[in-house]
Amino acid sequence: MSRPKKLPNGLEFNGWRFTTTKGPIANGEQLEKFEAGLKLPVLPEEVYSANSMVFEHIKSGERIEFNAHDALAKVDAEHDLVKVAYAKKWTGARRAELQGDEVKILKPYDWTFTTDHPGTASAGCTVQGTEDSIDIESLKARDPILFHDHLHFFGDDFGDNGAVMLTAQVRVMPTAFFALQRLFVRVDDVLVRVVDTRVWYRFGAPTVIREQTHREQTFEELEAQMGVKGDRRAALAMYQEDRIHEIVDKLPITKVGKDCITMPA
Repeated sequence: MSRPKKLPNGLEFNGWRFTTTKGPIANGEQLEKFEAGLKLPVLPEEVYSANSMVFEHIKSGERIEFNAHDALAKVDAEHDLVKVAYAKKWTGARRAELQGDEVKILKPYDWTFTTDHPGTASAGCTVQGTEDSIDIESLKARDPILFHDHLHFFGDDFGDNGAVMLTAQVRVMPTAFFALQRLFVRVDDVLVRVVDTRVWYRFGAPTVIREQTHREQTFEELEAQMGVKGDRRAALAMYQEDRIHEIVDKLPITKVGKDCITMPA
């Protein structure tokens, strides 16, 4: 087992390099460059275009990366997937572009910015389905944390009618590393949705395990279950970022996918 080597923005350990890059919310000039290759007519209000989380297998140079651009590339750029009373009015406003004295309405898109992008594995990695699962029990052990970080990729408040956030966190222990990318979507009076992508690797194992879990429930059902129905203040407190973990397990699972990623020897 190698000794941990601290980096300015990460860690090298056991043949892997873990790095995170952070920057402020992208400005207009940065967004122009960021939009290259994206088909969305509108971007979230907050985009952290410089942020990234990378796990690099040092010997092969292959890597797994999380960033805002790749995640937004998986958002449906052609269909409105959530139909509610205020959505038509709100998306019409968000899709509008002023051109002189005229207003041009852009094409429909998924204005909740729901993405199931599981992270980008570089070209030399082999990705295939698996029945293996992440050892959740091992993650509950009180192992020393050699490196950890938390990043934001994008966010929007749907014109004060909800919220979407895409975040990621990583922690490296002496025996393994674990990462969680979480998409949280709240459409007020309609639904709550979470898409979690977990990446886990036990040092020395032949493959990296990746699991993605989709959860969703109606607003009414969740707030009744949590005992905050009719109490707007308590409900809003429940949806704060630092408390989202309290409700995730309450949401019914709608889809699960698992694969493994093999790096070249």
